[in-house]
Amino acid sequence: DLDPLGDYLIERHRQAIAAAGMTGRAHVGDLPFRWQTDFDFKSFGGWKINQEGNGRERNILVVIPGKNRKQAVVMADHYDTAYMEDVYEKERGGSGARVAAAGADDNSSATATLLQAASIFLTLAREGKLERDVWLLHLTGEEFPSDCLGARNFCQALVEGTLKLHAGDQLVDLANVRVAGVVVMDMIAHNRENAQDIFQIAPGD
Repeated sequence: DLDPLGDYLIERHRQAIAAAGMTGRAHVGDLPFRWQTDFDFKSFGGWKINQEGNGRERNILVVIPGKNRKQAVVMADHYDTAYMEDVYEKERGGSGARVAAAGADDNSSATATLLQAASIFLTLAREGKLERDVWLLHLTGEEFPSDCLGARNFCQALVEGTLKLHAGDQLVDLANVRVAGVVVMDMIAHNRENAQDIFQIAPGD
């Protein structure tokens, strides 16, 4: 379900860019990549399709311009979800079907935050109030067995100076932009009896 969800996120951001009067100045698109894993995961359909060259993974990026176009602050989520263990695990009464969880907490809570933040940052950009670019980054491939492949691919492109955004029929070269800061949000709506009112942000170790 990630392809239609990714299309939806891109369209939502396009609408926000247009509503803010930032068409042509702000950009949204994807950063496609292929799975590169140390082990085979042939029982996972997505992995198999990807290895056969019939599918791709993609991070989704919104570039909102600030005064300093050579620096960016990244706000990120992951928009893939885990599979429902209770449906999959036969010893827990499951059928063995690997069905994706809706992921309201993990991690649609952070995805919703980026969607809500877009219009705010776009308005600040239009008014000339952003000191540097803001990148809203929807990562994929966080859950098993991907092991954060989306984040790894994004970081590799940054380090190697090969980051290019596929924005419709336009290729936006981001190779010379330095990331000045990163905020990764995951399960920010987390709340259960033994862990109350948790807002998780991961700035690093």
